[in-house]
Order: sequence, then C-alpha cells, then structure tokens
Amino acid sequence: STTTSTTTTTTTPEPPPGPYDLWYYKDHTAFIHGPFSSLTMADWDGAGYFRSGMLLRREVDNKFSNLATYWSLYGRSPFSRGSYPAAIIVYTTTTTTTTAPSTTPILVSCPAVPEDNGGTWDCHPPNIMGYPVHTGTICYFICNGTSVGANICSNLGKWDTDPEQRTCEDGAPTSTTLSSTTQGSTPTQPTTNPTEPSTTPTQPTTTISTTISTTISTEPSTTHPAYE
Repeated sequence: STTTSTTTTTTTPEPPPGPYDLWYYKDHTAFIHGPFSSLTMADWDGAGYFRSGMLLRREVDNKFSNLATYWSLYGRSPFSRGSYPAAIIVYTTTTTTTTAPSTTPILVSCPAVPEDNGGTWDCHPPNIMGYPVHTGTICYFICNGTSVGANICSNLGKWDTDPEQRTCEDGAPTSTTLSSTTQGSTPTQPTTNPTEPSTTPTQPTTTISTTISTTISTEPSTTHPAYE
C-alpha cells in the first residue's frame, strides 16, 4: 500500500506597524509624504534614496529631525527591528502679552476765574489765581466783603454759570444793603398814644381798637414802614 503524507505550511501575517514603525518624510520642496512602514523605508534607504540630511519623523514624534539624528538615537538603522527610542516631543509655550490700558489720569479743568471784575474769589478746594480750576471746585465771588454768588466747575470741565458775567462795579447787592433799606431809622411812635383803658372793667374793648386804628391811619405810610 502507498501512504501519502501532506504537509501544510501556515504563514502568520505580519502585524500592522505601530506608531514607532510609521514614518513621514519631507522632500526637497518641503512636501510631506507618508506614512510608510519601517520595512518600506528600509528598502528605500538600502536603495540609496535617502540622504543623511533628509527630514523625517515617526508617527509618535511631533517634530521632524534629520536621518542622521535618528541613526544616533537608535544606534543602528532606525528602520530595523529592535528597541525604540522615546518619542521626540517638543512642547510649544505660547506667551500672550496683554497691554494694560494707560493709568495716567486725564485731568479735566475749567478755565481760570477772571481777576479784573472788581471782586475776589474764594475757591474750595483752594486754587491759584490765573490757573485752571479742577473739576468739583466751587468758587464764591466776593464783592465788598460779601459773597454774592458761586460758580461750580463740573466734571466735564465747564462752569455751571459763566464767571466772566460777575462784576463788582456797583457794589454787592447783599442782604445787608437790603436790610438797611428795609429797617431804616427807628420809626417815630405816634404822637397821640392810645388811651389807656380805665380801671372800670365795664369799658368796652372796641373803644381801644377804634382809637388805635384812627391814630395810625393819620400818620403817613412813608414815615412808619413798620406799620404798613
């Protein structure tokens, strides 16, 4: 009898290349090619297509380095089997510079108060005459020793009223002047005094009222302003 023996050969497929065995390279125009496996790269390198200065990187790297650098890292052809050097990772730090706005204050002021209007100025806070006045300052106009009005410098650098309109040519229209006109001299009492009521309790009060009314009405109104 004849015995036939059959031998079956099973080929295990190569595992797909990992990130350490996938390569990209730049040509002379800086165009990037890839990825290619280490096996393919080894064939091309053996055929003399690669120069030592060619830029390439692995899938795990984020920076291109020349072929000579990889030979140095591996200590052999970087496309051969063996241990793998660590990934080449370059961290980029972005520095953002923010320019802060200028903190130099912008001074706003009102024009200087006039000095030739016959009076003087009393400003709070104090201000040197002839110089611009800071905002928020209130200036009192003094005429004949009496304050006759105030001007306020607003935050916009404007006076609430024009200080040029204040003058002291005719004297100050003060309350003192007005009161002296009103008060005048002491009014002269009527020459005829009202008749004192008698001690008799039965005398009517209407007699006294009539007497006072008659006596006052006989005096000129200009002589007794206090009774007007």
